[in-house]
Amino acid sequence: MDLHWREQESEASERLAVANHTESCKECDGGGFQCYKSRVQIHRPMKDYNFIAYLCYLLYAPLYLAGPIMTFNDFMSQTKTRLPSTTNHSQLIRYTLRLILCVVLMETFQHWLFVIAIAKSGTWLSSFTGFEVFCLVVFNLKHIWLKLLIMWRFFRLWALLDGYESVENMGRCMMNNQSASGFWRNWHRSFNRWIVRYVYVPLGGSRLYVLNLLVTFTFVALWHDLEMKLITWGWFICLSIIPEYLAGIYFPHKKWESWRFYQSLCACGAVVNIWLMVCANIVGFGALSGDDGGFLKGIPKMFSSDIMSIMGMFVFWFSVAQVGFSYRRWEEMTEKSTE
Repeated sequence: MDLHWREQESEASERLAVANHTESCKECDGGGFQCYKSRVQIHRPMKDYNFIAYLCYLLYAPLYLAGPIMTFNDFMSQTKTRLPSTTNHSQLIRYTLRLILCVVLMETFQHWLFVIAIAKSGTWLSSFTGFEVFCLVVFNLKHIWLKLLIMWRFFRLWALLDGYESVENMGRCMMNNQSASGFWRNWHRSFNRWIVRYVYVPLGGSRLYVLNLLVTFTFVALWHDLEMKLITWGWFICLSIIPEYLAGIYFPHKKWESWRFYQSLCACGAVVNIWLMVCANIVGFGALSGDDGGFLKGIPKMFSSDIMSIMGMFVFWFSVAQVGFSYRRWEEMTEKSTE
């Protein structure tokens, strides 16, 4: 696709794209170090699109097994010019220490919280309350998140030490996402960007949003494995994103942000999004026992609690969402956003 787009691009549009990044982009300092967007979108010289380079890209050892995913343009750009992040020793040491701390946290988690064994044994069906089942699912998903974070950060660190900077796959903690679309932008983020560039946008992007969303998540499900539960998972995600999309149309942020209760309304929507994501991931990641991941038995069980327990869960996630909104504002003020 990168080669095809390179062949279709005119010289004038290529010069304009380069000028935009070298002259106006804050991250492009004019010394050969390019921002992520320019490394992906600005095409390489035709001589770089050859079979040997393609094999090197496909079989690059640090990212071959599990990613994070790089585009060909990005890979070839960094082959020619190293980024500062790959030569900053203090930054690499801090990143290594963070990875080690995550491994220690995982060992502590597995030593004290037996969520996987409890979920797979099925004992939650007879002895757990709805609130306890919900907690079991959340901690199980937290375990999956931490496991994937360690794996992806290890391979990313390997690539950094070799001179290639790939995307941080887990951009945020899974608990620090108030929207369904934001959750998937920060869970396996390199794959999300790859999907957007090579599947979603070529299909037409937002012009046919709902249809392209369905096709894209069906592709994502099939990419994971050819299982009906994963296809169901992909379609469930589509259904959970559509209400958020419609809410964004009828309650646009710029128009409603001045309303004093707007953030509270968004927090209520965030609670619904969190519950929908939990339900979807019960199927996709098998957070409970059974062929369907425990979906048919787990969902009724979770919401079989008394009204006070359900209200307590709502208040808890409502508060989590409010903290998340405050954290976003802090990121905007300090320009540390990971989006």
